[in-house]
Amino acid sequence: MGDGVNGVDYFEFKAKKTTAEQQMRHYTQYMKPGQVYRFTAKPHDEHSESAFRYFHALRDAYAAKQGYTKDWAKIELKWLYGINEVYSEVVYKDGELIEQQNPHFEPPTRAGKFKPIYEGTADAKMIFQISTKDYTQKEMMHLIEGTLVACGDVGAEIDSVIKQYGGRR
Repeated sequence: MGDGVNGVDYFEFKAKKTTAEQQMRHYTQYMKPGQVYRFTAKPHDEHSESAFRYFHALRDAYAAKQGYTKDWAKIELKWLYGINEVYSEVVYKDGELIEQQNPHFEPPTRAGKFKPIYEGTADAKMIFQISTKDYTQKEMMHLIEGTLVACGDVGAEIDSVIKQYGGRR
């Protein structure tokens, strides 16, 4: 329940797994008789749990074909097709590899983790990857579409995964 504005308390909710009517019934337990309330419904732009599982099934096929761990495959696929912010990277300076922090890095406002990528190479970076649980539908679709391309590029067997999740190649 939100703080009252001009003497009117309000409830705000997003359409998720329950309907607006179910959520409003839930909130009635907090209402006081005679008090005026305002309800605001906002569309929920998170991806579905099915999309989350679909990405991870594709990731597993990619990892198996590449000989990667599932964790490493996820880091790489999210680096290539997901939402990232470069925190620092390795650069050559006076013939040496040194780590240089990104001067434009902003503290993250969304859930995620710092992950190293391509350690021990000239492409090494420390990146902040937004959690796939926090992806919007559009972001998750981009990640899935990119992962489908990556699986195709390496020859990963994904026909059964596509069939299971009703996706497309």
